[in-house]
Amino acid sequence: MSKTQSNLTATLGELSDTKAALAHPHLTIWNVPQTIKDSSWYLAGGVPDTFTYHLDATSTGPMSVSIITLEQWAKAIECVDYGGSSTHYCMHHSGTVMSWQNVTSVSYDFHLGEGCADYLAVFTAASAVTVTPNVSVTYNPASTTTGACA
Repeated sequence: MSKTQSNLTATLGELSDTKAALAHPHLTIWNVPQTIKDSSWYLAGGVPDTFTYHLDATSTGPMSVSIITLEQWAKAIECVDYGGSSTHYCMHHSGTVMSWQNVTSVSYDFHLGEGCADYLAVFTAASAVTVTPNVSVTYNPASTTTGACA
């Protein structure tokens, strides 16, 4: 009887772990290396609503990474279009939510998108670098609006 009880206890534990994993699945959304050719290039991607955004990336040289709102994105594009400066400068100096300047790695868990679909992650560099991302998300919807949407 004790062996049966042990098996049942182990099975219930595994079932509990599986249910927890299914309630908050974890998915890789960007893992292919890409090159930023110069200060006029950028890499950008949306931060999805209802997910914790796990920003993790390395580069072959100094890069700048910012998480910005759509309004900040519009200001950055205006800065570039009207000759304010390079894409590398404008994407990180027209307002940011979070920013890492001239780094070769970044690792950060961003939670403000869990209840708000208003964010982008933007990568730039002053000169050619290859960015190796390992960006993932975990389903984690907020019960109320968060960040720029609140």
